[in-house]
Amino acid sequence: MARNGLASGISQFRPAYSERAGSKNRQLQISPVMERKWFEFDRDTVSGALDKLQRAIHQGATQMEMISAEQMFDSMLSKTFSQTARRLDRLLPRLKRLGIEINGATCYPKP
Repeated sequence: MARNGLASGISQFRPAYSERAGSKNRQLQISPVMERKWFEFDRDTVSGALDKLQRAIHQGATQMEMISAEQMFDSMLSKTFSQTARRLDRLLPRLKRLGIEINGATCYPKP
């Protein structure tokens, strides 16, 4: 299932969008310098959130693996902890690639 992000195809969430009652939608004129600052702020915010998510997933996977190794619970539950930890670890490279793409972006997507 595809999700629409705030900047994907919905122009009202992009910078410089204006909607007035009784008039057609129109683009406001903004300076390239201001758009660049907005973009860099947004990119840094998304990148920071992604970094936090990666750290949280890594920590959770590590803790699950430790719980599994300590065999605090029955073998079936320990096995489930171990499998979940491995699944979380497999997710990290994809998130890292996404982070590289985000950090490599140079501007907002064009409509």
